[in-house]
Amino acid sequence: MTKETQKKLSKIFVLTDLLIQEIDDPVKVPTKQTKVIQDKARELQLLLEPVLFDFYDKKEIKQTTFFITLQNKFNYIFNKEYR
Repeated sequence: MTKETQKKLSKIFVLTDLLIQEIDDPVKVPTKQTKVIQDKARELQLLLEPVLFDFYDKKEIKQTTFFITLQNKFNYIFNKEYR
């Protein structure tokens, strides 16, 4: 896998995880459409996990820290632009 492919997959993984988190509202019952989106996003996430985790195991990178850092940066920039 090339470095560019890895970067793209990592971005897709982070954005998919953010999508799942944003749609998930513990107070509201999801609509039929929201549930379909959640299910598809989780399905995509499950497909990406083995590829990404295999790469990060080989590189000895803590994927959890890496992905959380990316999510935090995305949220920071997004919130900053909407202030």
